Amino acid sequence: MAHVLVVDDDAMAAAIVSMVLEEAGHEVATVESGEEALGLLMENSDFDILVSDQNMSGIDGIELFKRVRMVGFEAPFVLLSGDAPEMLKQRAPEINCFLAKDDVLADIIADTVDRLLTTVKG
Repeated sequence: MAHVLVVDDDAMAAAIVSMVLEEAGHEVATVESGEEALGLLMENSDFDILVSDQNMSGIDGIELFKRVRMVGFEAPFVLLSGDAPEMLKQRAPEINCFLAKDDVLADIIADTVDRLLTTVKG
């Protein structure tokens, strides 16, 4: 079981991702903004992985990635977006995984998180 932080300003999308990850046996905390995520990570940095939406008001997903790395959070980072992943990879190639927010996201998110955690721990 991993401790996962989900960041998404779309409550429905956050609920779906959280539910799938909880069903896969993970403990999930959810926040609605990059600012909230940074605050939570400053209080509690024991998250094993962070899953964030890209397009949020305020701090977007790529900016959140950069800021969490600046404060020393080195756990895997999954970026979710409706935008083309190739363009996002060009902006932030260091991000561990880019996933499209599409009809198959619920089918692949748990396996993706598990794979990233195995890679990091392995």
